[in-house]
Amino acid sequence: MKKIKNLLCITACLLALIALNGCSILAESKPVDPETAQTLEGVAYSLVSQILSQTNDEQFSEYLLNLSPEEYELQFESMGVYVEGDAMLSGVQSYIRGSEQLGNLKEITGTRSEYDSKGTSIIVTVSVLGDKLNSLNAPREAEVEFVFKDNYYKTLTSCATNVILTFGEKMENAGLNTLIGMGTVFSILILLCLIISCFGIFPKVEAAMRNRKSRKSKEVAIDQPIAHIIEKEEMSETDDLELVAVITAAIHAYESAKGVPVSTDDFVVRSIKRRR
Repeated sequence: MKKIKNLLCITACLLALIALNGCSILAESKPVDPETAQTLEGVAYSLVSQILSQTNDEQFSEYLLNLSPEEYELQFESMGVYVEGDAMLSGVQSYIRGSEQLGNLKEITGTRSEYDSKGTSIIVTVSVLGDKLNSLNAPREAEVEFVFKDNYYKTLTSCATNVILTFGEKMENAGLNTLIGMGTVFSILILLCLIISCFGIFPKVEAAMRNRKSRKSKEVAIDQPIAHIIEKEEMSETDDLELVAVITAAIHAYESAKGVPVSTDDFVVRSIKRRR
């Protein structure tokens, strides 16, 4: 019984997914009003043929790239076309990047319009051919996609150029991305291994620094008593000299008091013995 219940639950989930996919397909297949489609496709065709295709001219492309979003909106509004300035600027940038593979515009092969999955915007796709060849030695194809909001003004909200690659080019890009990703991962792993291997060096360096400090402290501890002894010896020598001078002066005074002429050179103090 439990297995049957599980199977029923799985079947119900699959049916729900199929129903959701069916709803999205219905939303995507919502037809665009012919008059609206003709108008928007005409706008998209003009944007590609008269503006985007002219970006191969460096001066014109520089002019377009230097326009602000507000300037785009004002200029297109004066022509009766409503655009979002950021969307148009990004569309120009996208077409310039795509033209590196596409080359100069050779031909516009067709246009089509459809609603997006939500049914709130109309997507107009302009198919074009460039003068550059793909890996099959055929003219490079691209699709310039315009998204118009389904409102009264049909405002342009997005613009992008998608260059169509052959299967071999897609596989080449996929392989290159894989190599770059794997190379990055292995580089990081090697760096981590090097950092971890350095952890064994730090304790040795710390131990060496501790030994050096302990040696310095021992040398200081030894040097201090030696210096103290030397200082005492120097002080004792100074005291002895002073004592010799005092004794010599006393003897000289004693002999002189007896009336005997005495010179300090006539006697020498050989040693001094202290008695406690």
